[in-house]
Amino acid sequence: MAEHVKAILDSGLKAFVDLVLLASYHARITGVAKYEIDHISYRVASPTDYRRRKRELADVAVLLAEGEVGGGLVATYKLLPEHALSMKTVVADRGNMVIRMVDVVELAAPKFGSDHPTGLMHVRILGYDMPLEEFGAMHSAVQPNCFEIRKDTSADLRIDFRHGDNLVGGRGFSLRFQGSTVAMETEENETGDRRVRSWDTLIVDYDCTLSLEDTIHLIPEAAGVKNPSQSWKDVTDAYAEDYAAHVPPTDTGLEGWLESFAEVEARSICRVNNSGCLAGLRRADLRRVGLQVEFRPGAQQCLLRWKGALSVCSVNWSRDLIAARLPSSASILSNDLEFSPDHSEEVSTGRVLGCMRVASDKLRAAREAVRSLDECIYVGDSSTDLLLLTQAGLGILVAPSESVSALCAKFGVKTAPLEQARGSLKEKGCVYIAEKGWESIICFLEFTEFLKER
Repeated sequence: MAEHVKAILDSGLKAFVDLVLLASYHARITGVAKYEIDHISYRVASPTDYRRRKRELADVAVLLAEGEVGGGLVATYKLLPEHALSMKTVVADRGNMVIRMVDVVELAAPKFGSDHPTGLMHVRILGYDMPLEEFGAMHSAVQPNCFEIRKDTSADLRIDFRHGDNLVGGRGFSLRFQGSTVAMETEENETGDRRVRSWDTLIVDYDCTLSLEDTIHLIPEAAGVKNPSQSWKDVTDAYAEDYAAHVPPTDTGLEGWLESFAEVEARSICRVNNSGCLAGLRRADLRRVGLQVEFRPGAQQCLLRWKGALSVCSVNWSRDLIAARLPSSASILSNDLEFSPDHSEEVSTGRVLGCMRVASDKLRAAREAVRSLDECIYVGDSSTDLLLLTQAGLGILVAPSESVSALCAKFGVKTAPLEQARGSLKEKGCVYIAEKGWESIICFLEFTEFLKER
């Protein structure tokens, strides 16, 4: 049977504090032992452990606060008087023994994208008798790159003793100094970084985001391309030549650069409509082809798990092809083939209807379809997705090509790994990259749901 968290803290507190004091001594950070310990922090390795340890602490403590802190869920408890932790330590500069009482414990859940073992994580000291900036400057040469003064709530100086440090036997932990108690902070900062960001709508691109490959070529294959006035190959070759010959402006910013392709795309649609190469296609053919489209690993699983509103926003030409593998509740924002109302089998006239051509069209369609883009996650892969990616509450790139990465660099679009999109700390305008594809997105969404639990 697993040991109760109170027993773990009772047995581990003195050894952990002694380790912190020893590391501080070797780093020439003096006088630490004489100050009061405000609280200790205990991190668990999984959401399941976090829930179990919360239940255990409820038997011996009162919950002061719970919320997102720095991208992870933290619950702060005040131990009941009869369960307060105690330990004996020697105050080095006085040589006398003192009994320390610790009655506040932070329980920290694992952070998305981090790998931290279960165990005591940090000790926080109260009342250090000099300004934190001065203290950090005085010791930074001794332990380089380990000082960080955070001012997102109240000033907090953190000294990290990192993994692999010979002084601490390869274990990482931190010592923190602050002027107010954690119990005071839970009252003062209830509207601070303890909110958990949530999204009510997931919008995704289709081709090469959900699907492994572009699917436009499947439309004429389903049609059989019977007696077209211009072959499909001629249509695609003309588009490729037109696209290659286009020189986008360099002085109009990202939006102007993307918008300049509108005429190229419009001419392509005109060629398709004039050729008649998609005439005679039945809806059933498109749905059959759509069912055969191969999705990226994890994509369908993610869509089925998503509990909010779901939309697909695409420049594809067939809503039937797109809808074939989607949940029935999904809405589709895209172009579509025109179908003859006089034919019992709903046969296409060969014309492509709609005005979804370039990035600004997708952005406009999404804005019209949802209450607020700030409440949306958008997932895409190409240049036509960039405006939506930067305007959505959270924009995620899946398998970005070198050309998309170069475009982001050219126009100053900041990118970062999805692991850094930590709840309420998500940076507006930053595009996050799902380095493991939809697997990364599933993990992120599961983590967000876990943070929302209370």
